[in-house]
Amino acid sequence: MPLVLTQNEVNLSEHEYSDTLGAVYQFPNKYKNLIRPGVPFIYYRGRRRASGATQVPVYLGSGIIGSISQTGDRYSCTITNYQPFEIPVEFKEGRTYREPEANNRKSVGFYFQPGVRVIDQNSFDDICRSGQYFHVASTAYVYADPAATIAVDQLAMSLAVEEACRRFPNSLVERMPHNNPGFDIQIQNDAEPTLYIEVKGTRAPEPQFFVTAGEISFSRTHSSHYSIWIFHSINLDTRDGILVEHAGELGDDSFDLQPTQFFGKPRSSQKLSVHRR
Repeated sequence: MPLVLTQNEVNLSEHEYSDTLGAVYQFPNKYKNLIRPGVPFIYYRGRRRASGATQVPVYLGSGIIGSISQTGDRYSCTITNYQPFEIPVEFKEGRTYREPEANNRKSVGFYFQPGVRVIDQNSFDDICRSGQYFHVASTAYVYADPAATIAVDQLAMSLAVEEACRRFPNSLVERMPHNNPGFDIQIQNDAEPTLYIEVKGTRAPEPQFFVTAGEISFSRTHSSHYSIWIFHSINLDTRDGILVEHAGELGDDSFDLQPTQFFGKPRSSQKLSVHRR
């Protein structure tokens, strides 16, 4: 399962670690069974600041654990494929913590104290989705205004539900919650197998979209009953768009699936002194 790696400015621990954000992460022996090569993770930055002030806890970006080495009683892992979020993602969505386990704790503060935590795949995907970037042309990348992104997603969902109701008038067309794993619309009919539709929306002139590992996995395990509907060229004023659809797995034979964001840092990067429980 994915991990959450804490990248605090300060905390209550007396131990000091030397990390380079997006490049190297140092950790104590107690986390060696969790931090393994190839495991995806997201960075979490807590409340305390070095100045003594406080800040809203956020998630900073995602990456993959690389090689691991040991020096004395400490371990270090390299970070690969780091993708910082353009806008940090707050640790709560409304009154609900984005890490579900925290919602089940009477003392939430203790939940966030460990420097390394396991997070379920669906929550990991949802946080990454919330920090997504916007690809608007084959040679240029810009980031979407969060409010506009939400408006585009909502319009795409409305158009998809309307289209599904038109196509399947004798079936139950059900829109799933925002963070539902793998699909956005479920279509049920007693005489037919259940259908699953993933919905994407973009104002770009081409049918481009952001997809998570969990969504790809769901499309593979439900390929015979799965479709993706991509509404591109969305116009928020006229409230319309162009629908392109694909039935079956999100595979390399039908889609060009590749990373489209690069991590950059100065050549003379400075190491961060951080403290971890």
